[in-house]
Amino acid sequence: MSQDSQKADSIAHRFFSKLAQLVHHARATVPTSTASPKLDRWFNLESPDPELFKEPTRPYRSLSSLPTPPPPFTIHVLLAVPELAHNQVLVHLPPGGPRTRLNPPPAHVLLEEWTLSIASANLATAADESGVPSASTLYKHGIQLFRSVYTLLRVLPAWR
Repeated sequence: MSQDSQKADSIAHRFFSKLAQLVHHARATVPTSTASPKLDRWFNLESPDPELFKEPTRPYRSLSSLPTPPPPFTIHVLLAVPELAHNQVLVHLPPGGPRTRLNPPPAHVLLEEWTLSIASANLATAADESGVPSASTLYKHGIQLFRSVYTLLRVLPAWR
């Protein structure tokens, strides 16, 4: 495996871990620890670097050595529904629609789903002769992507 391929693999792996970090930091309602967290500064965007995502992102560490693209990396943002008292019910009120009682009430409600996948494409303008995009190209595109994701996470309704 060439040095450039290893760099591209490292950056691609950081795409998956950075997405997990950003979504977790924007959506978690309980802090992960009381100690000052280690900061991840990849893609020129500081975010807490929880150890939670080492195992889920492990399959995405060496993408160039895989015969086929890996499965999509999916993050679900769930709302935990607390136990309801006897005089409480859970209802769904769609915009402009009638109120519908949810019986039995679910334990969780899916608020958001974030999916990141790697697709094979002909990247001739940003690729070397082996077809692998340069590490600097991947990183530069990552900076723009994660700044956009960071902003989007803070304007969607599920923000804190």
